[in-house]
Amino acid sequence: MTVKVGLAGMGPRWIGALAGLAPAALIVGYYVVTGGEIEARLGVIVALAIVAGWLVGPLSSGPLRADLVAMVAYFVVGYLLSLANGAVISIWDDITGGLVSDPSAVIQSLAGRLLVGFAYLPVWAVFLMPVALVWMMTVQVIRGRVRPQSVAPRGSDESMPSSRHRAIRPRRIGLAAAAIIVGYGLFVAAVPLVREDQGPTTPWSIYRPIALFGLFAVPAVVAGIGAIRGVRPLLIAAGALCLLQAYIAFSGVTMGFVVPAIVLLWLGAAAPSSAEEPRPSRATLLAGVAIIGLTIAAWVSLFALTEERCWVASRASDGALSYAVVPVTNTMTLGPDQVAGGCDGGTLTVQGIGVSAVIAIAAVAIATAVAFTRHDASQAQP
Repeated sequence: MTVKVGLAGMGPRWIGALAGLAPAALIVGYYVVTGGEIEARLGVIVALAIVAGWLVGPLSSGPLRADLVAMVAYFVVGYLLSLANGAVISIWDDITGGLVSDPSAVIQSLAGRLLVGFAYLPVWAVFLMPVALVWMMTVQVIRGRVRPQSVAPRGSDESMPSSRHRAIRPRRIGLAAAAIIVGYGLFVAAVPLVREDQGPTTPWSIYRPIALFGLFAVPAVVAGIGAIRGVRPLLIAAGALCLLQAYIAFSGVTMGFVVPAIVLLWLGAAAPSSAEEPRPSRATLLAGVAIIGLTIAAWVSLFALTEERCWVASRASDGALSYAVVPVTNTMTLGPDQVAGGCDGGTLTVQGIGVSAVIAIAAVAIATAVAFTRHDASQAQP
């Protein structure tokens, strides 16, 4: 038996094209907020977003794997279309401006711009993968309203799939995303320890990598708990935190967190794997918001409770360096037995690390309590 919902007959290509309006609106909104020029680009942005959705719409067939493939495909197609559009516009500007006129020069310039665009693929991924996620979530919403949904006869094997087996794959994906966060967080935190140009390493230099890794791991712990217990608001909270911490470093080294963030946000916002899956209660949703707020507060307290610390290093008889903290000063004169000295601004303190750790532990405790007490709306009913 078939139940028709909304507009029957809209194919997957047109669903993908219609969903393309959402990322187009997102990009236009970005230009508006940043003050960029959108008059000439508005039509091109909307057209590219719709065309990309029309091309990859058939890949989004419903299962989680197919939707993830469709999301990646939307990013790839959108990237290629944007790259080609930018290269053509640049070449046209060069031709009209008299910078190039020979056909061979035009071809060489076009090839060079395309190669540069391919070299910047990771940078494009950081900004376009969230756009692809918005498209995929919009596809889900439209598909749930316009696509016919098949309902198997009562009592058949097809009507009673195992909810446990259907939940295994999202659970594994969530745990894999948590493991990626932990591994990448360890990498980012350890980068300062392996830099060759960092100079003398003070005993308190280890504070920062340990503190950073601890806070980087909070979304991983929350995601792991949410994946194991099947609490979608926890996955969304972990994904939001992971996305926020992807942009805390001006160097761009933390951009790798964007990938697991998108996966977690997708898992949290995806359609329930079973009709029997309980709807999260208001308390669960509020807990997710509280986890995000507490983790942000942990980051703020870590860097708010810092100090400027001056030090000198002396060479011991066995050749080892010993460090001593000295009063903060604008000028420093080294003694005969001192080989190095300096002042470090923004040095993490034990107090700041302690306060940050307590707040982060509170966030994890809330996630644990929500996951294991199962405050679901369905359980509130007799």
